[in-house]
Amino acid sequence: MKISNKSPNMVSFKNLSCGEVFKDEHSNYCMKIELDGDANMIYLSDGALHCADDEEMFERVKCELVVEN
Repeated sequence: MKISNKSPNMVSFKNLSCGEVFKDEHSNYCMKIELDGDANMIYLSDGALHCADDEEMFERVKCELVVEN
């Protein structure tokens, strides 16, 4: 079964706020961060840092952090 979002919320990287979560072109979940050297985003799956261009388009997603003990 393939699940697809027919109306994704696409936004340019410059219009994301720090802390916002988005999906890249490979459906990896990422978060915008304050500029750290050359990096301005972090992959949530492994913590790898990356640099995105301000005009690059991403799918903004709503998410929730759940902490369990």
